[in-house]
Order: sequence, then C-alpha cells, then structure tokens
Amino acid sequence: AFLAPVLSYYFLRDRAYFCYQASLLIPVRYRKECLKMLREMKRELLNFLRGQAMVSLAVMCLTALGLFVLGIPSWLALGIVMGLCEMIPYIGPLIGGLPVLLFSLPLGISKTVWALALVILVQQAEGYFLSPRLMAGAVALHPVYILLLLTAGGLVGGLAGMVAAVPLFVCLRGAMRVIYVGKQPEKIVKSSGNDKV
Repeated sequence: AFLAPVLSYYFLRDRAYFCYQASLLIPVRYRKECLKMLREMKRELLNFLRGQAMVSLAVMCLTALGLFVLGIPSWLALGIVMGLCEMIPYIGPLIGGLPVLLFSLPLGISKTVWALALVILVQQAEGYFLSPRLMAGAVALHPVYILLLLTAGGLVGGLAGMVAAVPLFVCLRGAMRVIYVGKQPEKIVKSSGNDKV
C-alpha cells in the first residue's frame, strides 16, 4: 500500500526513460513496427477514455437537471457524484444512487420515489442510447458493434469481460491497422514489378 503510490510517482515522472528501456527489450528487427503498434494502441485507448468521459458528463448533466427540477437539495453535487461513479462499471450507479436516496428521504416518500425513478431512467438511457452512441463516435464503431462487443465480453468473461471488451478490441484494431499498412507497400511493389514483366 505504501510502495504503490511511490512507484506510480516515479514511473509517471520518468515514463519516457522507462519506455525507452522497455523498447530495448524488443528485437531490433521488430522494434520499429512494435513501437508503431503501441502508439496506435495508445491513440485508440485515449479515444475510448474520451468517449467514457463524454458518457459520464452526459449522465452528470441529465441527473443534475432532473434533480433540480424535482427540487432535491445539492442537486449539482449529486449530479457530479453520479457522473464520477459512472466511471465504475455496473456498481457505479448503485454507489452514486445512494446519496440521491439519502438527500431525498427527508423530503418525503413521493420525492424519494421520483428521485430514484430519475436515476433509473438516466441509467437506462445511458445503457441503451447514450453509451453506444457516444462511444461509437469516440472509437469509430457502429453502436450495434459496441452492443455486440459488450454482449460477447459478458458471455466470455462476465463483468470483467464486459469492461475489457471495447478497449481490447480497439487496441487490437490499432495493432492490426499498423500491420496491414506496413504490408501495403510490399504489395504495391510486387504488383508494379509483375506489370513490368
């Protein structure tokens, strides 16, 4: 517990040095292509994180607006909590919904029911509309593919599979793109050579 933040600090501070040292472990003949693949995978992961941040922001705004309309106190803080908890897969909405329940209970059962209904409605909109649409734009995948990846990940690896499905796919796609583009010049040269013959 003590070493983890210390090591994290040094790894982040000197990440260029450690990345360089790690690159020396790759055989020279494969190093250039591997580094290209890693850069492409990093770009794809950043796009995925950008999409996840957009989903969280949308959930935060919708929740805060709904709680404001319902007259729940600290509606902005509760919306921010819901947006941050959206980063935690599946149990995040439960964690974020607990403060909403606590703040709405003193206002009566009716307000509490409406507040919980709002949280459920926002989560349903996030799961079936916001997340597929926003993530599809961020990672350049059709919403249907996002849903299929989540389903396949859940079938293969359960909760962990659903969490890892989309980022793993975009990383593999980035790596395959580098491999495919790297082979294209060879095909062009071969085809041009055949034409001359």
